[in-house]
Amino acid sequence: LSVKYEPSTCHIQNKNRTPIINFTPDSYIKFKDVIYELKKMTIHTPSMNTINGQHYDMEILLYHCMNLSDCDSGGIIMSVFLNKGDANTDANLFLSQFLNQIPSKETTIEKEIKVRDDWNANLLFPNNKSFFYYDGSLPYPPCDEKWTWIIFEDIQTIDKTMFKTFELTFKDNNRPTQKLNKNKSKNN
Repeated sequence: LSVKYEPSTCHIQNKNRTPIINFTPDSYIKFKDVIYELKKMTIHTPSMNTINGQHYDMEILLYHCMNLSDCDSGGIIMSVFLNKGDANTDANLFLSQFLNQIPSKETTIEKEIKVRDDWNANLLFPNNKSFFYYDGSLPYPPCDEKWTWIIFEDIQTIDKTMFKTFELTFKDNNRPTQKLNKNKSKNN
């Protein structure tokens, strides 16, 4: 896995009680010699995924499409878990620039949020880039199974007050945990 993210603008909408943050083009990952472009990010509380049955306070999903104009062809969803804690982290700096400006009501248009010129999703990643991955599906209809999930092992932190503010509007915006497929996940 290699990541090349560029600074981005921040466009947000609230759809089905889920904040959707859209990124400007030109940020990519390369996984197994295939390039995927970063399209959007969603935020869920508690986490959608669990490890050993344990939910985390928050989960951020970064959607990378094989074909940006048509994400139906599949892609990669990278997952970062967060728990309440220290406010002095890169992930907290990334989130603090827009989290309190997410529309609380459903929106059909994107709201542009002013962020720093160097605002970049790289800030979300833990220092230790160990991850595991599995073949899965989109977590929302039509739940296409053309997606690979990459889950980072290290947990990031979000400021407790910021988390509580977010949770007031978006608590329980995750889908129920799904049963494991017969295929085993792969470590990396």
